Amino acid sequence: MQNRDTILTAVENCEIISGQEITEYDFAEENLSGAEFENCAFSGVDFSNAEIQEALFRDCVFKSCNFSRIEGRSSQFINCNFFNSETGKGGIFTYATLRDACFENCNLSAASFKGSLLFEARFNNCSAQGSNFEDATFSYTLGGKVSATSVTIHASNFDYAQFKGISFEGCMLTENSFRETDFSSCDFTDADLRGSNLAGTDTLRAIFDGADLIETNLQGMQLGTLASFENMKIDQAQQKDLLTGLGIIVFD
Repeated sequence: MQNRDTILTAVENCEIISGQEITEYDFAEENLSGAEFENCAFSGVDFSNAEIQEALFRDCVFKSCNFSRIEGRSSQFINCNFFNSETGKGGIFTYATLRDACFENCNLSAASFKGSLLFEARFNNCSAQGSNFEDATFSYTLGGKVSATSVTIHASNFDYAQFKGISFEGCMLTENSFRETDFSSCDFTDADLRGSNLAGTDTLRAIFDGADLIETNLQGMQLGTLASFENMKIDQAQQKDLLTGLGIIVFD
């Protein structure tokens, strides 16, 4: 096992750090930008307030690690596991800056992204059941004005996740499972949710103007509880679920 200073030197020299067990190291406020870790096991490691811009973590396991308030722009996490099955807790990314970050084939179950900036972030083929995005944002603000909203979530499981009040305007959210997820007061204007599962989702006061919901499971959605749904796109097979939610009996 390499010691902390050796790892920092390796990062500075742009060396790949591979196959290491890294336990209870303190990398708080350190500069790990551009670091590349491969097949490493992290346990109890503190990355809080660290710079990990453009860092790459591939095939790594994180147990009880703290990524709060990191500067992680363009960082990549590939085939990584942040869920600790012993404690039932996930990764801590509270108030992190993860603009243009990529999570691919990762286990983010029970992770907390509370207050994080995730503009242009990408989640592909991830497991993130019960994850918490309270007060997080997928929007970029310039000069006090929101200029764009962007996130891509594809082929991932976000069942029971918390997204209350978040804007997904114009975002790509295709082929995901969002069962029992809290989307109350969310804005899905012009968002693409094709092929996703919204069964049992809380959409109270949500906006779906122009949203594409074709081939999406809408079981339990009640149009009467939505804030608006002008020009929302559905296919003929979905009409029964929506009309049933309005108390209308549909005969086949």
